Amino acid sequence: MLLPDPADTCTPTNSSRATPRNSKTRQRSGSDGGSASPKPHRHHSKKASRKQVHELQVMVNSMQVQVDGAAAEIQKLAQLVGQFARQREQEQERFRRLQQQQQFADQEMEMDLDAQQRHLCAQVEHDLEQLECEQQQQYCEM
Repeated sequence: MLLPDPADTCTPTNSSRATPRNSKTRQRSGSDGGSASPKPHRHHSKKASRKQVHELQVMVNSMQVQVDGAAAEIQKLAQLVGQFARQREQEQERFRRLQQQQQFADQEMEMDLDAQQRHLCAQVEHDLEQLECEQQQQYCEM
């Protein structure tokens, strides 16, 4: 949603207001016969008409609606960003857990293989010792 340029919405549309004030009045106020200090420029207070006040209030209300809409959109975007960040964090945590489980499974398998290998080696040694004993007994019986 694009907001209107404040310069476009705040400038009066009446061309008589956009022109400078009567230059003769400025010349008269500055030519007081060479006084030491010139009089400060007075702003003539002009009351705004009820119609102008109403138009300005409508413009302000319209701008407030736009600001509120933009704030709501920003809030939604912030929520989406937060949600995305949480999902990303959860995905990373799941990935880390899967990696740890895989590493643990690999270590278990390696440990199982090592344990099986040690067990088989011990079994082979035991069988060899038993075979040697049997051979010695057979040799002694002869």
